Amino acid sequence: MILPALFAWQLQHATTAEALLDAYAIGVEVAGRLGLAASQQHYALGYHNTATLGTVAAAAALARLISTDVATCTTLLGIAATQASGLRAQFGSAVKPLHAGFAAERAITAAQLALAGLAGQQDGVLTAFLTASSNGQAQPEKLLESWGQPWRIVSPGLEFKPFPTCAGTHSAAEAARMLRDRWLASGKPLDTLLSSIREIGVAFPPGGDIAAAIRVPVNGIEARFSLEYVIAAMLIYGDLRLADFAEGDLNPAVMPLAAKVRRMPDASAPPDALNPALRFHQVTLTLNDGVQLQQRRTRQQSLADGVDVAAKLHAALRHETAARQQQLLQCCELKSAADVATLSQLLSGNHD
Repeated sequence: MILPALFAWQLQHATTAEALLDAYAIGVEVAGRLGLAASQQHYALGYHNTATLGTVAAAAALARLISTDVATCTTLLGIAATQASGLRAQFGSAVKPLHAGFAAERAITAAQLALAGLAGQQDGVLTAFLTASSNGQAQPEKLLESWGQPWRIVSPGLEFKPFPTCAGTHSAAEAARMLRDRWLASGKPLDTLLSSIREIGVAFPPGGDIAAAIRVPVNGIEARFSLEYVIAAMLIYGDLRLADFAEGDLNPAVMPLAAKVRRMPDASAPPDALNPALRFHQVTLTLNDGVQLQQRRTRQQSLADGVDVAAKLHAALRHETAARQQQLLQCCELKSAADVATLSQLLSGNHD
């Protein structure tokens, strides 16, 4: 939501690469601090942080890019906060990824209105937003406490998703892949494993499946939020293929195995809402002969492995012509104002 807002703004108001990246860093800082200030209750109540907190973060990035004065910045953020909305109830639909677009659009609108002189309350709007959406757990002091020490874009840094599915499924997918790899490394054929599975158990902290809440998906978009489908797909293919999570029908080869997955929240673990950083998934394969194969994977282990972002970008561009791939890859380096302008045009579709 931050970069789309910045690129959209620069289409009408040319800027340098340095200014855009500086504004992006501020947007990331505000996004992280809003998450702390809103507490885990914000998400638990049913809000989607990308749409809600993301609107304000994108507005903050624009305020930095525009170099507003204090009064205009305050008004801009207040207009953004009063528009901020988005529900987890939309997960599993095309509306969910559109939340990022909505957030960017509302941030742009807030900036335009503030610059046009629309008057807004100067005091207490962000605090009111946090209070209204955090079930009494808001900590507005987190918005400014130890600002930039360190910058959040440095620590804890950005997280990149390795799979085209809900982040709440990733450590379960990796645990399943590790079990699959271990089986194959023993010299046994994959078909033997798949045909021998009687049940698949997946354990996690209580509430750890709040995002991955869809148990029986009906299409590829819903499958992104299904632990059952994700674990089964990983066991079969050793990867989560984009084609299995695209719009349209489910992969029928995955569903029979997905039906064998059972969720088993681990009551001995602290509730996920207390500290999502401690989230884990433990996948247990029970075979027909009673043998159990088990693998535990934590969120922190997943993050430590990192993601090959360059390879992911190349994969995303695989359907483009070689010339367009090269153009996009070069522009993505954002070394100059020309790169920013060209990439903005390409992203907008204006590249005749």
